Amino acid sequence: MLRLRTFIRNLGALDSRSIALSSSRPSLSSCSPTSLARIVHRTYTRRTMATAMGKRLDGKTILVTGASSGIGKATALEFARTSPKNLKLVLTARRFDSLKQVAEQIKTEVGEGVKVLPVQLDVSKKENIDKFIAELPEEFKDIDILVNNAGLVRGVAKAPEIATEDLEVMFNTNVHGLIHMTQAVLPIFQKRPDGGRGDIINLGSIAGREAYPGGSIYCATKAAVRSFTDALRKELIATRIRVIEIDPGQVETEFSVVRFYGDKAKADAVYAGCDPLTAEDIAEVIVFTAGRPENVVIADTLIYPQHQYLREYKLVVVGGGGVGKSCLTIQLIQSHFVDEYDPTIEDSYRKQCVIDDEVALLDVLDTAGQEEYSAMREQYMRTGEGFLLVYSITSRQSFEEIITFQQQILRVKDKDYFPIILVGNKCDLEKEREVSQEDGEKLARSFGCKFIETSAKSRINVDNAFYDIVREIRRYNKEMSSYSSGGGGFGSRGPEGKMDVDDQGDQAGCCAKCIIM
Repeated sequence: MLRLRTFIRNLGALDSRSIALSSSRPSLSSCSPTSLARIVHRTYTRRTMATAMGKRLDGKTILVTGASSGIGKATALEFARTSPKNLKLVLTARRFDSLKQVAEQIKTEVGEGVKVLPVQLDVSKKENIDKFIAELPEEFKDIDILVNNAGLVRGVAKAPEIATEDLEVMFNTNVHGLIHMTQAVLPIFQKRPDGGRGDIINLGSIAGREAYPGGSIYCATKAAVRSFTDALRKELIATRIRVIEIDPGQVETEFSVVRFYGDKAKADAVYAGCDPLTAEDIAEVIVFTAGRPENVVIADTLIYPQHQYLREYKLVVVGGGGVGKSCLTIQLIQSHFVDEYDPTIEDSYRKQCVIDDEVALLDVLDTAGQEEYSAMREQYMRTGEGFLLVYSITSRQSFEEIITFQQQILRVKDKDYFPIILVGNKCDLEKEREVSQEDGEKLARSFGCKFIETSAKSRINVDNAFYDIVREIRRYNKEMSSYSSGGGGFGSRGPEGKMDVDDQGDQAGCCAKCIIM
């Protein structure tokens, strides 16, 4: 036993990162033989993997864009730590002072084995990139790995209000810059024997897979990166040039500060109450993909923090017959309007989407509005997490029925409040209106919930209605959790506070907290 403990201490001394002992963990002297053996196995495995990656990266020249902070900085440090004896790093960014600090940090941590060349560069201009590549010192010219990390997002404006400057900055940096840098480096790779060799690692985003309100331009840029990367991989399939895309979810970096034009309070609020990814999490994945054997390509990687990964929400669409519940649901799920259909008894639909930077799986139950099926209501009310109370603005009767549905939900749930949203459908039929918008807003205020008018036919506010109820479920669950852990004293009936309702009756979708890498 003594020999085993001595071995572990020596092993940990060889690699200070291999065993993270702290005051919160048991000391080695208190570990059982089984625990000690597990530590040895884990430490040996991690050191072996790190050693293998270090050998594969040995002697490489690596170019990282956007390296002054965030993921770029973390990636530079991770490469240096993984292969500290013989590595060259070319680090670019607009902020040269920050780049020099990164270079100094690498030198302090790993010594002279890693040579670092910091270069001030704005990738949004092609002429800058061409000049940068042409003027690289001879010992840094033979680039082996390109990490296209530089990127940004500006603002949360919706399509009609997006500033032209923001649009151009995002496309020039996120798309044009990435493509131009790839075009500049690719000939270096292709000059190598057997059709060429090298790694192109492009930083995409979950936003390139799932668009969200208030992020249309950023989402479009990352969708473009995804398409470019896919096409490039196919073009180079016969070579040894690996093309890799890494799509992070929510990552806490300076990225969000840029989005809110330097407003750190707004940026910090994005991460309140959750545990996002860190820049180091993404950097480890980048280095891991670059450190695989030459015949292994980790082509496409999607990374979420635990709280963001595919949370399922059980939504129930409730209302009288003929108000358009099925049309709303089908428009959300299938993006088309159904002119004619048989009255619904009960249909279930599922759709994956991204709401405020979190992946969500919507399980939507479209219910029967006819009175003969009223006996089924309590059953679906028991299982629902959130309810869309739908009436038609062309039917006063359907509006007056809503109170009955709301009271039944609260009775079944045994709550004073539960996540609901009031939906006035068929707003495209303005000439047939029997229920004013003011009446809808007044009823919503009495419920303490959000109000929104929709049109399934014209696809007005359809996504927003479903997304808003998900937001309310999240808010409600967070409050319930805080009351449970903090002894709020409300028992099973939950918090008394209801949903904050905009006095202006805001029907927009985004809560201005959508931050996506």
